[in-house]
Amino acid sequence: MGLKIFQKSYSFFFFSQILLFFGCSSQTDEVTDSVSSKESLTLKREASEGRHVFKDGSIYEGQLVMGEPNGFGKHELVDGNLYEGQHKNGLAHGHGTMRYKSVENLDQYVGSWKSGERHGFGTLVLSDGSRLVGTWKDDNMDIGEFINSNGVVMSGKWESEYLSEGFMLLEDGREYSGTFKEQGMFSIGSLRMVGGEHYSGRFENNEYNGQGILTGNDNSRYIGSFKNNTDLSFHRWTVDYLEDLRFVKKVYKEFNYRNHFKMNDVLKLLKKKPEIMKINYYIKKKQNLL
Repeated sequence: MGLKIFQKSYSFFFFSQILLFFGCSSQTDEVTDSVSSKESLTLKREASEGRHVFKDGSIYEGQLVMGEPNGFGKHELVDGNLYEGQHKNGLAHGHGTMRYKSVENLDQYVGSWKSGERHGFGTLVLSDGSRLVGTWKDDNMDIGEFINSNGVVMSGKWESEYLSEGFMLLEDGREYSGTFKEQGMFSIGSLRMVGGEHYSGRFENNEYNGQGILTGNDNSRYIGSFKNNTDLSFHRWTVDYLEDLRFVKKVYKEFNYRNHFKMNDVLKLLKKKPEIMKINYYIKKKQNLL
């Protein structure tokens, strides 16, 4: 009899503990769900639409997180520029459009941004209709194409505002391929004329200057030195004959036998003393008659 009472008491205790466990578990889940709901509600409230005034006086209207511009919105800057797009921590970040009012020659930029700068793929439209299309880095064009309203096309690698290496189609139809100096001036490359003439070599102020190869539209070819687009082929600066050696010795003598002087120095000397050219000039004249 005592054993049965013990078994019943133990069974009652065991089942009561199970019920107590599941009851507590249910209450725990309810508490957890309640906390999650409150957090979601808080975040929802934080990521609400609103207005933010920056210290410089510029005004933002759009999505806010923790009171800061984050998400999509409009930012009217104090200089009149208007940005509409994605933001991160108050800066243009992601995809967006900037309409320029403070820069006279700029119209708008549409594309990717990073920390307030043009970064990634985008298109910058100038006020005259010209445009820069390509990949941007640190607010400047990195690799892309410039299409001018007058028909000028420039494409390739850029440094700051200028093309450093690539292709250029000029307004008059000439085509240049190669490297560029500062301000977009030709450096070393090839220039093809509309009439078919083609030059490959060095440039100075966008003119043939230095060593190069000039091919005419009749396929004639000159390999040698140029000065300001001038063919210097009438000069004979080689040593094949005794007269050539005499010419070289005379030039060295005029420079007091210095080893360091430039081509321009020699050209100035020959212009000042043209009689030196006559030392070996007749050889070239004789060769042309052959």
